[in-house]
Amino acid sequence: MGALLCHVGSEVEWRVTEDMRENSEVLRKSVDDMARALAHFHALFVRESVAVLGESEGRKLVERVVARFGEERGRRIREEVLRHGKELTCETLAEHYDLPLHFAWKAMKRENGSDITYCPMCEEWKEKGMVEEGELYCAIDFAIARGFSENLTFSRSATLMKGDSCCCHRYGETPSSAGCGS
Repeated sequence: MGALLCHVGSEVEWRVTEDMRENSEVLRKSVDDMARALAHFHALFVRESVAVLGESEGRKLVERVVARFGEERGRRIREEVLRHGKELTCETLAEHYDLPLHFAWKAMKRENGSDITYCPMCEEWKEKGMVEEGELYCAIDFAIARGFSENLTFSRSATLMKGDSCCCHRYGETPSSAGCGS
């Protein structure tokens, strides 16, 4: 038996039956731990790149790797959506997203995106004094959108990393496209 995805007002949450609660908490913690490990690896990669190549070249390398990784993830998600015979929209990007965000991240669903109120990666970077390194990774959201569809735009007007109450993720469309809304 699986968890049920429910929309409660503007909030998306997973409802779990009593017999699933214990396993769900283990899964949530496992995903949280995995995200924190990835965040820590990324920050160390940034620091080593800068140490070996210098500030400018090290940061450029990291930016290229993050962009390539994000674009490849976006293309894989696009292929999955198209394999299911669906259109490339904000909704299908979220529906076929390649990470189990709902198990560890906390978000309020919005018409054209979401407000992320808890991110385990951000928490790791803040706790370890690696915010600047983490900010380089967050550019991945822009790259995923590019890889997913040339008609999809991504913007972030607020971030947890800068001390805002959420990461305000919004998707839009280029003038010649359809699907996401504003």
